[in-house]
Amino acid sequence: MATDDRGKIVDLFDFFQRWPSLRHAMIEVCSGSEISPHDSATLRWMIEVVDRVGPRDLDGT
Repeated sequence: MATDDRGKIVDLFDFFQRWPSLRHAMIEVCSGSEISPHDSATLRWMIEVVDRVGPRDLDGT
């Protein structure tokens, strides 16, 4: 699985900024044999949800 060398994610904004590389890593997990088909399907749905988050969703207003 791909890793991000910037350390721990500190908040939602940090997560959002890293999402492109994190998304790639999660797709790799889904495609591998490390998790069950059920967990893979759940992770794919989670990816779909996160893909729909934008900067306005994070502004807190």
